[in-house]
Parts: sequence; structure tokens; C-alpha cells
Amino acid sequence: MERTTDPPTPEQLVAEILDLTVGNGERLAAQVGVSYASLYAWSRGRRRPSRTNALALVREASRRSRRLAELADLLGSLPISQRGALVGPRPEAAPPELEPREGPAPPPG
Repeated sequence: MERTTDPPTPEQLVAEILDLTVGNGERLAAQVGVSYASLYAWSRGRRRPSRTNALALVREASRRSRRLAELADLLGSLPISQRGALVGPRPEAAPPELEPREGPAPPPG
């Protein structure tokens, strides 16, 4: 029997985007192969990663970046009927109140 995979729902796409961007340091450290304490120390400039660990961090950041781009494409390709509830329709032009004005700004109030 052939297995079919349903396309992800908008909610699943947003959940994965949040997971990749917010995530947690412990999981990133595990994926890089170091402790969270080491990752934190690198982020604060208290220690420097070895070349091997720095390359592992680069690989993981690149992997996440590629996946985020894929998710953005998937979310952007959804029909408005599915996407609209999450991100709304794409505006055609800036609202009039956001258009640049010519001349000096009017006095307040």
C-alpha cells in the first residue's frame, strides 16, 4: 500500500518556524556536540570554540537556515484561504498614513 503524505498545515509550518528560531540552547548544543555551558560561554565571549566545534555550529546554522527558507516558501505558497488567517493578505501598497510626506511634518496635536 502506497503511503501518502499530506502537505503541512499553516499551523504546522509556523510551529516549525518557531521551533527553529526560538528553540532552546540545550538542543542546539546537543546538535553541535557540545554542552550548553560551552555554547553559552561562546556567546558571551568567555571562551572560544575549537575549529571543529565552530564548524559544527556553522553546519547546524546553515541547516537551520536552509530549512527556514523552505518553510517560508511553503508558507508563502499556500492559498490565501489557508494562509490569510495566519499572516493576512499581502498588501498591495502602504496605507496612506505610512506614505512619505513632502515638506516639513505638521505640528503635533
